[in-house]
Amino acid sequence: MPMPPTFDPLAITPGLAKRLLAVTHPHWAGLPIVPAKPQGWGSRAFRLGDA
Repeated sequence: MPMPPTFDPLAITPGLAKRLLAVTHPHWAGLPIVPAKPQGWGSRAFRLGDA
């Protein structure tokens, strides 16, 4: 039986989040994006705009 894929939270970088945001919500694409603290166990969270 094949193993399920594993989640690597570090693979979701601020650069990737910014590119995804530019495609889905271009009106927010110019805002700064930084990783939120603390992070979750199985997800990534980012702060958008001036923090």
